[in-house]
Amino acid sequence: MHRVALFDVDSRIPNLALMKLSAYNRARGCEVVLARKPVRIEADKYFASTVFFRASSRKRIDALQALYGERIDIGGSGTHLGKRLPAQAEMCFPDYGLYSHSSYAMGFLTRGCRRRGLGRIFGSAAATIAKFAARCQDGFSPAMLRPRALATRATYCKNAGPERYSRS
Repeated sequence: MHRVALFDVDSRIPNLALMKLSAYNRARGCEVVLARKPVRIEADKYFASTVFFRASSRKRIDALQALYGERIDIGGSGTHLGKRLPAQAEMCFPDYGLYSHSSYAMGFLTRGCRRRGLGRIFGSAAATIAKFAARCQDGFSPAMLRPRALATRATYCKNAGPERYSRS
């Protein structure tokens, strides 16, 4: 059995990308370990995700790179806007158990910026017009009573639980 180490660099809420990577790897029989600090973990694969572009996040990324070198795959909006999960992992239902989380479900219904705003901010061609990213049922579980859409506008999805979604 392979062991996969996931590092949550700076999220305040469960990191959706890491939960999907966890689900993808567990479905293939891997043991998955989550860490929120740069620590030495013996594993076969290493992934890290950072949400914010700030000095404290950069320090943690540098520490992870010092520990794991080229063996760690680092992504997230805090480092690279164009990098995406593999399609097979992106389609996985998030592993909320990774964070012992059951308060609410979360997911992106659209991705990108409807006015290419991120391209202006970051100078990135990867920041594209908002696109449909998922169906409501892809990221929301009926067992979780309070779904949250990680988007800039409130969203309504029929048959996906409560009709109110929080604005982020």
